Amino acid sequence: MHTTYGICPLCYRVGILHRSICKECTEELVQLQYATIGDHQCPLCLSPQLHPDTVCLHERHQGAVLSVFPHRKRAKQLIMRFERDDVKPLRTIIAYHVEQVLTTLPERYSNPLLIPVPYKDDPMKQVVHACHQFPHLHLLHKKAGSYTLCQKHITSDLTGYTLIALAGSYKNGEHLNAAVTVLRSVITAPIIALCITKD
Repeated sequence: MHTTYGICPLCYRVGILHRSICKECTEELVQLQYATIGDHQCPLCLSPQLHPDTVCLHERHQGAVLSVFPHRKRAKQLIMRFERDDVKPLRTIIAYHVEQVLTTLPERYSNPLLIPVPYKDDPMKQVVHACHQFPHLHLLHKKAGSYTLCQKHITSDLTGYTLIALAGSYKNGEHLNAAVTVLRSVITAPIIALCITKD
């Protein structure tokens, strides 16, 4: 059941921890997590939209950017502590909520394959390794500020997969949008951009 006793890395309270954080922080994150609306789509480009705050980037032909949480309250604290302070126990709670979102994808987006979007010290690589329900592939490298594809994986057969480009916080979208553009340049499989929090 992933229950221990210790100090919550989000609020610093001592108590029983469930998936690395205390009960109060867990409940607040569950309340913040977006509920899904089934098979909702953008009326213009038919990209999947799991909640009303999804921003569709059809004008840039990028598809939708989905997010697990809004970038506020405990969710903002969660992603900032994980990315900035490298609090490793938080990867399990982030991975848990990512898996919750991926299990609600409509059937036509079958077989999600997680692709971590490299940024700084690659925190999303840790998250995809903690997502035990879904496979992952490290397709992207970041060199000199731009994304390139990992040559040894370009020939991988991705037929039947839906690629999930996973990033941390989405502010101006520069990193996630650039990564999705590189993926779309050579891969024909469906690609969905997913971030943990979005402003």
